[in-house]
Amino acid sequence: MNSFLKTGRSFVSHFYCSRTRSFRSPLRPKTIESSDTSDSSLKPSSVTEPTSPKKSLDLSADVLRDEWQQIIFHHTATPRTSKFNVEWCRSLHVDQRGWSDIGYHLYIEHDGSISKGRPLNRIGAHCSSKNYEAIGIAVCGGMLADGSYGITLTEEQKEAMKECVAELRRCTGKQLPVSGHRDHKSTLCPLFEVKDIFDE
Repeated sequence: MNSFLKTGRSFVSHFYCSRTRSFRSPLRPKTIESSDTSDSSLKPSSVTEPTSPKKSLDLSADVLRDEWQQIIFHHTATPRTSKFNVEWCRSLHVDQRGWSDIGYHLYIEHDGSISKGRPLNRIGAHCSSKNYEAIGIAVCGGMLADGSYGITLTEEQKEAMKECVAELRRCTGKQLPVSGHRDHKSTLCPLFEVKDIFDE
């Protein structure tokens, strides 16, 4: 995930569910990273239409790439408030960074509801070395009221994370391993330990 040091400002198709490789990175976090870049050759002609957040995630109607092999979690490095929702993030990535769409496939809102981001049949833009094989999920939060970075994760958000993983595993038919952005990059994103939530 991209850690956002500045504040700024799904898609339904025919049913398709496809078919893990275990992955463990030795990298440990060092600094908060500003961004990853997307592959310009993957840009579509238009941004996906926004969808309303949902408490229950159903991806049965979504098209998923066969190449998905893992799931990577991020935080937004913002306060955990409704202001920093999926559309704020989409605007940040599209309007300010010039990307084709939001970089994440799923987005866990401040209250634990789940929003769809970039369609799951498209490569994301959230972890440059793993975009081709990794589904990216952002969790709103990571910044405390005083502007410092800290863990703001709620039980509702944790449950949403588990729901996202369970649904993605069901739909792909793969036991997709989970990790944090910091397991693949020199970054503090996310500040929480993903493995502690999933106990894997």
